[in-house]
Amino acid sequence: MAEFFRNRCLSMLLTTSIYLLSIQGGVWVTHAASNGAAFLDKKEAEVQKVSSAASVNYYNCDLVSSCTLDCSRAVCKPRMEDVTRCTKVENNAYCPAPSDGNNCKEMRLNYDKSYLTVPGGADAAILQPEVRRDSCSQRGLDPTFKSVSFPDNFSYVYFGSTSGAWTAYPGRDSSEEGCKAFECRKRPWYLDGISVLKQVKILIDTGNTMGTSVTSEFKRSPGASYLNVAIDIALSIIQTLAPGDYVDVISFNSTGAYSLSSPVNVGNYTQSNGVVLHPELDSLQNSVKKLTKSADPPRSNLTAAIIKAVSTFQNTALNYLKLVIVISDGYFIPLNSSTFPTTDISALKAKLLVYRLPPNYDESNDRFLINTTLQTVLCGVQGSFEVLDAPATANPLFAINSYFSYLAQVHMIVVGSKATWSNMYESIAQVRNAVTVTSPAFDKDGRLIGVAGIDVFINELDSNLQADVTADFDTSGRTRGSLPAPSSIPLVCSYQNRTVIPVCSNTPIPTDGTICKQSDSRSLQERVCCNTCAIPSPPPPFAWWRIFLAVAVPIVVIALSLTVLFLWKKHKELYSIREWPDQSKPASTFINIDFFRRKKRGTQVQG
Repeated sequence: MAEFFRNRCLSMLLTTSIYLLSIQGGVWVTHAASNGAAFLDKKEAEVQKVSSAASVNYYNCDLVSSCTLDCSRAVCKPRMEDVTRCTKVENNAYCPAPSDGNNCKEMRLNYDKSYLTVPGGADAAILQPEVRRDSCSQRGLDPTFKSVSFPDNFSYVYFGSTSGAWTAYPGRDSSEEGCKAFECRKRPWYLDGISVLKQVKILIDTGNTMGTSVTSEFKRSPGASYLNVAIDIALSIIQTLAPGDYVDVISFNSTGAYSLSSPVNVGNYTQSNGVVLHPELDSLQNSVKKLTKSADPPRSNLTAAIIKAVSTFQNTALNYLKLVIVISDGYFIPLNSSTFPTTDISALKAKLLVYRLPPNYDESNDRFLINTTLQTVLCGVQGSFEVLDAPATANPLFAINSYFSYLAQVHMIVVGSKATWSNMYESIAQVRNAVTVTSPAFDKDGRLIGVAGIDVFINELDSNLQADVTADFDTSGRTRGSLPAPSSIPLVCSYQNRTVIPVCSNTPIPTDGTICKQSDSRSLQERVCCNTCAIPSPPPPFAWWRIFLAVAVPIVVIALSLTVLFLWKKHKELYSIREWPDQSKPASTFINIDFFRRKKRGTQVQG
């Protein structure tokens, strides 16, 4: 492992030198290399610069303690204080197309700071501690982001943490649906950046004790059981497999081990509304969701499950990493070296990872199963054992970070600690086919911190550069997509025997103030559309009043006039009826009135 990180440092030094040679005073110099090679070399150096900065930030506890003083701007929580500028992009799907009929190629972006996206669009009030910590610590990436992305040459650069917190620059708004659907750890660029071709066997304990309800520290709904937690973890593993992988699930209890299906081969990435889909995995996932606890109280037979898993690995032309992942509460029959398939596991160079869910019961305080045969047998095949942190299981992909760390370490051996390129996929940022150059970041002990990435839209480059880049990809041997596993795979026993103390454990993680409060109620289009893509401005309020007055006042005047005329006529008719009750209608109102006036004065009326 030490040699791995020495090679990593040498690679970083080399790529930094390439970066310095390629950039002089902000001007791109191609040297003797082709434009395509120089362009790709530059992107690789930039992304490794970002991942190196992320590793440094991970240990900067001041970034965590000062988080409330400089909150993170969440993608879907706009602020009136944002300073944005209209910038050329390849595609802005949120705004109306300009009059020339092409797609909108301008968007308001924030080059002052990066924006944050958290798993599932989680509300700031319920963010998990690891998400808050990563959100705070990776705010420190902004100076590095600004050194590789500029307003006059849009480049989307970002870092996805193992907690699921995703920091991207320049700040770019998204729809509410996009925020809720986005999960950086399931994106093609993230998976291609840490993966090799692999066959994965997931062993789920369905013994009787797995039906026990978990405690409140698991942060689950009331009545949730250990089996529910195990199912969530298994589904998360399935949902993060890459094209070409194989997976199957085996349940085991006291009566034996049972395959839920034959191994499923994972197909290419497909997407719907930004969510990566693998329909070929639907049937397997449904079977996992239907698992129930066994009614038999004896301990589960883990040995039988491992023997079954080892016997079902596929024979493939390419090298595949072979992994057996066990999820259990630890209540299984003690392993016996005489019946355990040590020889078969060693011959296959398979990695065995055992995850224990922390139990509710005391069990003689043997939390790490030290007083059993597990450590001896497991280390005999260079396996690993870990007791999961109960609160962390609410974020399953974070809880089993050691699995992804192992994948990323093997991946770095394959690529020689260099940056790698994803396969072509549909980017969230531009709704365009993109390739992403990636570089994983590690802590000092080799644990994965996250993955840095920079999007490149090859089809949007000018024709000459596009041809050069395509030619370099075809001839230079740059690593892309899921790669075959190495012929020599590092296998070292890793057995947890004490509680792991996290980085910055003495620094309180803020419970509030991590994410800036929303203060801008304008629509998404009003915030991001500009210039030729700007939405028409609504008329000012007084214009509507003028229109209303111009139409309504004449109508009111006419209505009042007609009302007055109508009432005057009705008054005359009523007056006449009172004066001549025997006559329905006098011949002449004026003559009759004059007659009664003279009669009242005693005047003689001549006939």
